[in-house]
Amino acid sequence: MKNHYKIFLLIQVIMVVALFGCRKAATTAATQKALFGLHIHTYIDTNLVSTGTGQYGQWYQDKNGRWMNITTANVYITNIGLHSATTGRWYTMPGSIMLKRLENEIYSLDSIPVDTYDNLRFTFGLGSTLNASVPSSFSSTTGADTVLSNSEPTMYAGAGNGYYFMSLAGNVDTSATHNMNHLIPFSYQLAGDTFQVSPPVASEGNTFDIIPNVPGAQLLHLVLDFGKLLQGVPINTPVNIKTITPTPVWDSLPGIIRYECSKPDGLC
Repeated sequence: MKNHYKIFLLIQVIMVVALFGCRKAATTAATQKALFGLHIHTYIDTNLVSTGTGQYGQWYQDKNGRWMNITTANVYITNIGLHSATTGRWYTMPGSIMLKRLENEIYSLDSIPVDTYDNLRFTFGLGSTLNASVPSSFSSTTGADTVLSNSEPTMYAGAGNGYYFMSLAGNVDTSATHNMNHLIPFSYQLAGDTFQVSPPVASEGNTFDIIPNVPGAQLLHLVLDFGKLLQGVPINTPVNIKTITPTPVWDSLPGIIRYECSKPDGLC
C-alpha cells in the first residue's frame, strides 16, 4: 500500500513539473519579440521624391499634371500600432514616437511580439503631455531625428501652442497649361489636434510577418503622398500658413498614407 502511495505521489509531481514546464514554454513563445521599424517614402502622386545629396527640390507632377517640389516635409508620428491577423487585436508600441523628416526614410523603432500582422495605424501629432514640453529641455546632440529636439525649431509653434505636427514646404506651378511659367512657394505648418491615420487595409493574404532571430529591424514600407495632400487645395498666390486651426489641407490628411506596394513588407 505504501508503495502504491509513493508511486501516486511521484506521478503527481511529474504531472505538476510537466504542466508548469509547458506553461513556461508557452509563455516564452508568446512573448518572443523582434526589432521592428518603418521605411517611409516621400511621394508626389506616383513619383518617389529623391532625397539624395544635391537632389532636393526636384520637380514632379501630381495626379492633375501640376508640377511640384518639396523642400521640407517633417511629421510627428505617435501611438504606432499593428493589427494581429492571429488574434484580431491591436498591439500598440509603448511610448512609440518619432519625427519623420524628408532627409531620412528608415526608422528602427522597438521590439514587438513575433506575429503575423495585417494592418497599421498611428497618430499625426504629439498629444497634450508632449505638446506642453519645450524644445530647450531636450538635447539635440543625437541629431535632427531627436523628437522635440531644438535642432528642428520649425516644428515648435510657441509657448502655449505646442508643436506643429506637420511642416511642409516647397513650390508649385500654377500655370493653366502646366508649363512652369508661374511658380509659387508654399509653406504649411499645422498644429493642434491629432489625427489617427491608417493605410487601406491590406487585402487578404497580404500580411506582414515579424519573425525571430533576424539581424536588424524588419521594415514595413509606407508612402506619405504629399501630392495628394495638396491636390484639392487652390494655390494661386504664395502660401505661408502657420495654424492651430483647421485649413483645407487638414481634410486630406487621412488619405496621404498608403503601403508602398501590394505587400506591406515591400516585396512587390
